[in-house]
Amino acid sequence: MKRSFILIVTVLTFCNIALNQSQLDLLDSKTRDILIEGLDGELAKEHVLQITKYHRVQASPGYREAANYVLEQLRNFGFSYKDAYIESYKSDGIINYQTWQSPSG
Repeated sequence: MKRSFILIVTVLTFCNIALNQSQLDLLDSKTRDILIEGLDGELAKEHVLQITKYHRVQASPGYREAANYVLEQLRNFGFSYKDAYIESYKSDGIINYQTWQSPSG
């Protein structure tokens, strides 16, 4: 009986904590409103469709085209050349990047 009482009190305590937390805003209202206005599932799906049109095996022309598409979209959203850019690394089978040896290609 004592165990049941302790279990019930524990469950009720956790339920009370969960209910109080669900009433708290995780984001301030301004940030939340910006996200609600800016996020669009259809637009996200369209971007996925565009990217999947490219053959994206590493070092292929399609991989670079997909990266350029993403970069172009970031530019359209206002990202600067400093904040959004494509990095390239030599891959000749000899060069090591930390513990990874680049494949020849």
